[in-house]
This record gives sequence, structure tokens and C-alpha cells, in this order.
Amino acid sequence: AEFTAVVKALWDSWEDGALIGDRATARFLDLDRLHAIDHAGPYYKVRGPLNVPRSAQGHPVVLQAGGSGDGRHLAALHAEAIFSVAHTPEEGRAFAADIRSRAAKFGRGPDEILFLPGLSTVIGGTEAEARRREEELWDLLPIDYALGRLAGLLQIDQERLALDRELPDYLPVPIDGMQTFFGATVHVARRDRLTVRQLIRKLGGSTGHRQLVGTPEQIADDIAAWFETGGADGFNLMPDVLPDGLETFADHVVPLLRRKGIFRDGYEGQTLRDHFALPRPVGRFTAAREASLGQAQQIA
Repeated sequence: AEFTAVVKALWDSWEDGALIGDRATARFLDLDRLHAIDHAGPYYKVRGPLNVPRSAQGHPVVLQAGGSGDGRHLAALHAEAIFSVAHTPEEGRAFAADIRSRAAKFGRGPDEILFLPGLSTVIGGTEAEARRREEELWDLLPIDYALGRLAGLLQIDQERLALDRELPDYLPVPIDGMQTFFGATVHVARRDRLTVRQLIRKLGGSTGHRQLVGTPEQIADDIAAWFETGGADGFNLMPDVLPDGLETFADHVVPLLRRKGIFRDGYEGQTLRDHFALPRPVGRFTAAREASLGQAQQIA
């Protein structure tokens, strides 16, 4: 959290307009618009300013992943887009509501944060073709590898997992990481009473994210349902195979999303911030200057 605060302060250390670059007047910088941040905290001591001008985006888009208590606090304070884990629109809405409620306490508005659940896709021309592709991919996955990944995610010995039995009754929550994937995985397993083998398949090799298998129309309908019910603002796509899984999505799913009116036909801006329709942050020194000018005008 302190690291992020320091980096954001450094991004603000150059006001807009600080870089002049005027050969005629031999002025390169307006030094009045460069500022030291003079940060001194428990982990960092940084005077500043940064050694490069302010980004065209104001700040690069700040993305975060992690749904533990600490992760949610960090997201509410700093994140502009969040890579989350959700297996139903209801879970997506609940997570977003919690983060936005926390963010409001820091003076942040609900439109300042986007939620992008992970989505793994397996796409075929027909549902049978998609299922056949899924089976072919499963045949390529060593089950011991998938079992080891699941055991690592749960932070238990692999010997405790029996492929054709449900998860062990007692699974302590990890203390030092992976709490988000742990919670999502155990929740799905308990809710649907899945064996370890079924759980691995449901989670696409124990990635922890939702897997969707079907035709382009089925994929597009599912995405639209999530979007229209507030379950997600977009998705962190994880196609089954790269690059052709992504190419299939772009060529066959994206046109359907455009017809539904929920995906752009072209880009209106030049930056990731523009594409995400996120507001451009006002630098804190710029805000202070504008406030000072406003006060001066009122006095005048």
C-alpha cells in the first residue's frame, strides 16, 4: 500500500504543462510545476520528483488482483480495475458492492472502479464440437500436474487429495496468500459436492476461474447476461489455447457482442484509460494550484 502511494505521488510530481520544450525561448521545463514529494514512511523514503513527465493518462491505469481483507482494502484505496474471481453474477455483484462501499469511505465514486472476473473459454462451431475440443485438451493434461496445482492452491499435501472423493473436511485458510482462489475453489467444491476430479475439470485445471464451454452464441449470451445484470464490467479472458483460442473469440464472439450493443465498434481514444472510459486523475499539485487560483479569484 505504501509503495502504491509513493508511486502515485511520483506520477503527480510533474504538473500538466511542466514540460515546455520551447527551443525559441530555450525553456525546457517550468520548474514551478515540478515538486518533491518528500515521502518518509515505514518502508520508503523518497524525495522526488520523478525523472520523467506526467503520463498522458495522468496515471497509468492501476490494476489489482486479490480478494482477501487486505486485498479488498488495497483495491478500494487505489485500484481502477480489478481482476476478480466470480463463478456467478451474484458473486460478481456482491464483490463489486463490497469494494465500492469501502471505496466510498475514501471519497471515491462507484464509476472509478471496473470489475473484470476471470473467464476461461473453450469455443466450437457447435456445442458438440466445443465439448470435443475440451475433451481433447483434457487428454493432453497430466492429471498429476493438475492434482499438484490444486494441492498447491489449497496449500495441503497432494496425498490428501483423492481424485474420486470430495475435498477433505478440514482445510485451513492460507495465512500468507492465495486466499481469494482458496475461498472460490472450496466454495464451488462444497456447493456442488464435487469430487477432486470433477473440481479440477470445472476449474479448467484448477486455475480457480470460471470455465465456459460452448458455441460463440452461447459464450456471447453468457457474457451479455453478466454484463446486463451488473455481474461484471468486462472479463479477464483466458482462452483455452493461445493464439488460436483468442483469435476464435475475436473473430466469432466479438461480432456478436457488437450486435448486442455491449462492445465497441472502434476506439475513441488513444490510451488504455480511454478504452476503459476511466476518468483522468487530477494531480494533487495541479489540484492545489487550481484551488489556490480559485481562492485568489474569489478574493479579487
